[in-house]
Amino acid sequence: NHRSYFYRELKSGTSYRKIHELLAGILDSAEGMDNSGEFLKAQLPRAYVIIEYQRARDQIGEGLKNVLIKVIEELMKKADSKDSTKIKEAIRKARLLLDSIAVIAKEKE
Repeated sequence: NHRSYFYRELKSGTSYRKIHELLAGILDSAEGMDNSGEFLKAQLPRAYVIIEYQRARDQIGEGLKNVLIKVIEELMKKADSKDSTKIKEAIRKARLLLDSIAVIAKEKE
């Protein structure tokens, strides 16, 4: 069950909220832009740092870190595409996943 997996991987709801706020802000901004691919490529590396930092502090599990990094990698791949429809679709899917994990994280508080 994915829900129980993420529940175990979340050590702190507050720490995940920091990751969520950063990524959600980047994704929301990018979704409304014409040059969203360039924006994502410029902004997403900041999220890597926060994710690695939260993992190093043992605030998120290794599995969750890997899932989040994979999401960022997929977004970066789509950002290289000049197809804005594919970029926006990837942004919406990533946001849905992040929000779903945030609901689980809220239960940890």
